[in-house]
Amino acid sequence: MKKIIALLLAAVMLGGAVACTKTPADKPDDDTTAAGEQTTAGGDETTLPKKEEKQVDYEMETVGKTLVELVKEEHPNNEHPRIIFDKERVEFWKGQIGKFSVFDKEYRAMKKTANTYLTKPVQEYDIYDGIRLLNICRNVLATVQYCALTYLLSGQEKFAERAAQELDAAAAFPDWNPYHFLDVGEMSCAFGIGYDWLYDYLSEERKATYREKIIEYAFKPAQQDFGNKIRKRSYKWYQDTPGDNWKLVCNGGLGIAALAICDDVTDSNICEEVLYYGFKSCHKFIRDAYMELDGSYVESLGYWEYATEYLGMYSTALSTACGTNLDLTDWIGLEKTGYFPLMLSSNRFYSFNFGDAGVSYTLTAPLLFLGHEFNRPDIGYFRYQLIQDGTYGIYDMFWLYPEDNFEEVEVPNDYGSLEATNATFRTGWAKEDMFCGIHFGKNDVPHGHSDMGTFILEYNNVRFFDDLGSDDYNLNGYGVCYRHISEGHNTLTMNPKLTLAGGGQKSTGESYISQYKSADDESFAVCDMTNAYFCESVKRGMKLIKGTKTVIIQDEIVCKDTDDIYWFGHTKATIDISEDGKTAKLTIGDTVINAYILGEDGTFFIKTAKSTEWSPKVEGQAENTGYARLSVNLKGKTSYTLSIAFVPEGQTAPTGVTPLANWN
Repeated sequence: MKKIIALLLAAVMLGGAVACTKTPADKPDDDTTAAGEQTTAGGDETTLPKKEEKQVDYEMETVGKTLVELVKEEHPNNEHPRIIFDKERVEFWKGQIGKFSVFDKEYRAMKKTANTYLTKPVQEYDIYDGIRLLNICRNVLATVQYCALTYLLSGQEKFAERAAQELDAAAAFPDWNPYHFLDVGEMSCAFGIGYDWLYDYLSEERKATYREKIIEYAFKPAQQDFGNKIRKRSYKWYQDTPGDNWKLVCNGGLGIAALAICDDVTDSNICEEVLYYGFKSCHKFIRDAYMELDGSYVESLGYWEYATEYLGMYSTALSTACGTNLDLTDWIGLEKTGYFPLMLSSNRFYSFNFGDAGVSYTLTAPLLFLGHEFNRPDIGYFRYQLIQDGTYGIYDMFWLYPEDNFEEVEVPNDYGSLEATNATFRTGWAKEDMFCGIHFGKNDVPHGHSDMGTFILEYNNVRFFDDLGSDDYNLNGYGVCYRHISEGHNTLTMNPKLTLAGGGQKSTGESYISQYKSADDESFAVCDMTNAYFCESVKRGMKLIKGTKTVIIQDEIVCKDTDDIYWFGHTKATIDISEDGKTAKLTIGDTVINAYILGEDGTFFIKTAKSTEWSPKVEGQAENTGYARLSVNLKGKTSYTLSIAFVPEGQTAPTGVTPLANWN
């Protein structure tokens, strides 16, 4: 039932999934010392002791004042650095240079990237799509992170100056685009990190300028949002409940900046206010967004990485600057969330991307943060092995600690439970195994679509049924574009002439898994989706028969009238349909899956992956080139059972239809 993690890593290498930055171990850079012995995280040659977190009693109403006092207590005489890297961590990393440890590999990869920034021009103010400065802010942040940290560890002032030049240019912008406040969040993070890590290099004039701009361009617009004052914003991110990833990005970036400058500001009240509102907001959002049941995150995997990355930076900055994060992360849903990206990804570690999320690689640096935060070496292990194999990024450096002893773990094949919103099943973790996943839950969540019941299927490391992900957020009518509504997903659309203008499913639709089984022979999840449709009853189940690697998607529908019902599955496969319409052969490269309609209801046909004549007309939406829709149309009756089996070539198809109520 379980496969060891070695199979996971083998699947990564077979699939060529990882973009690697490799530096030969026998070619140290120009400031390394003689080669030492190979070390690993937790090895005997490490010298950085694990810090005990301060135990602090505080009231939420005064948390901002408490945090500023803790900064001054933890770092007397205005000591820097203190954001993520304090002096002890800097000295530890310096001591690893030239030893060919995993830390040295990370350092050399970072420095190689930092060198590329030395010759790049500084960013210019550009609201490139009429709404966002975001890419500019992210480029500033990346330059500052790579160059400032390289300066901290190497002492080479050319990197400090390059980071400062980027900050100088951004400080000269007319603003940081508070209209789209996410931009301010990321730029605040850049200035907070830059101010802290470059502190000993910067002139007093530069530091004064950076403080002024943080207050003028970030803190003062944030105060308008905290108080819900009249202002022009693309989104009331602070007031929204429960909100989305902006809560962690904006509050995290603002908080990092406040922690960096709070004891250099004459009137620290504004820093206290920013820290109070931000901490309170993040504390609540974490408990709303990371589900207590299984750690699933409401916005799907792509946004999980973004939100958790900023949570990691903010929480780590609190710990290094204040000696404690005041139990910000003390939440069972957050501890469980480390397995969410792993289990909702295929054997190639590409995500099941429901909602607005695109397909993304899932073994990312936040796993190191979670593993360290909760003393869960099984979580950090996945990312750590990739680092050992040559996958590096600067966020790995933020959360790679010598005291974390990563352990080989066994990983289950199935993921899900009663009352959960998602389930995935697989026959194993090797390339030739079958993987499938299904999504339920709420439609009305941040970045949610009308996609209840959507599924994906991947076999032999080939994805046969895809979710198309998001379209251009700037579309006029984005909420009813093809990729957003039910006909653009692998689910049911009922009475399209009447319902597609509203998305094809009710925006208030909500459903949870009501039957679930995980076993060696077969596993399944069933959900009642009636709440999302205008009909008497709609139930959908997914079953994986593991011996034959067969996936069954079964729908049981009871209509109020003779409704017009469509089943859609989006695929890049070449589709060949039998004369009777009961079988479809799907081919991608050398891999073949045969689809069989097991009962009397329905026959297959092919439709293009684009809006029908009944769909809302949205100009400029994606063409979905390369995709077709395997389709079934049901009409003329008031009840149906549509059971479709997906069977790898060479395996025998099941016969007959077992009612969902009898799946056991």
